[in-house]
Amino acid sequence: KAMISVVTGIAVDTAGNVYLADSSNYVVRKVDTSGNITTIAGKKGTSTYAGEGGPATAATLAPYDVAVDKSGSLYVADAINNRVLKFTPGGNIATIAGTGTGGYSGYPGPATQAEMLNPTGVAVDAAGNIYICATYGLVNMVDTTGTIRTIAGDAVTYPFNGDGPASMANLDAVRVAISPTGGVYITDYANDRVRQLIQISPASVAIVSGNNQTGTAGTPLAQPLVVKVTGSDGNPYAGATVTFTSSSNVAFNPASAVTAADGTASTTVTLGSTVGSVNVIATVAGVAPVAFSLTATAP
Repeated sequence: KAMISVVTGIAVDTAGNVYLADSSNYVVRKVDTSGNITTIAGKKGTSTYAGEGGPATAATLAPYDVAVDKSGSLYVADAINNRVLKFTPGGNIATIAGTGTGGYSGYPGPATQAEMLNPTGVAVDAAGNIYICATYGLVNMVDTTGTIRTIAGDAVTYPFNGDGPASMANLDAVRVAISPTGGVYITDYANDRVRQLIQISPASVAIVSGNNQTGTAGTPLAQPLVVKVTGSDGNPYAGATVTFTSSSNVAFNPASAVTAADGTASTTVTLGSTVGSVNVIATVAGVAPVAFSLTATAP
């Protein structure tokens, strides 16, 4: 007998509880397995986001879509407030992507520092990666380290320009769903299609420049060390974390870097006081590392 308004998103947890994004009332509802309905986030009639870090039931928000992970945590695409939220029923609510300012900046980078515009779809896979439809029809992914990157779309929504590399697709992504086997499916609204996104992962890392340098011990090298990560599709891979290490006493700035849209990442090196050969290892999870050979000479 409960009254609800416009339901724009629905999710079901492993226990069979149903979650509704009641977007016109600005609340998230839960229907338990006994058929009882309760409000678990938001306040009827108030859409401006408030209550960060506090109880979800005391927060105000504008839910448009909802997803639930295997542990029971909920994710809300808040289209009006330009953010994605996370909470556990009965727990506190927090922003996990977006700043509240509509736009597109900060990709790849920390998800809570990246701008997004009108997120309309959210989903989470078994590994905990979060997929978001927002800003010019793009699909973005927040990985388990909290880094967000764009994984599909070229910021042109229409017309359909064929299948192929996701980064070159004209795409109007409104909703995203994850299959039990991990497949990613997108509703392409303007192009009247459902699209499947084939996951790409880092396949290799290679040295671009900075190898075989010689410098004076205790001073910075003249050139940065630059590597490029290639994905399993053969294209540059953005959003990979590259870690630079050495057994020698050297300093890196930064010690880890995220690859840009062209797949590259770099660091500057200040040599230690020890004279002789210096090896620097650049590592990306899941692929073979590469080694830079450097030389430190006496002052």
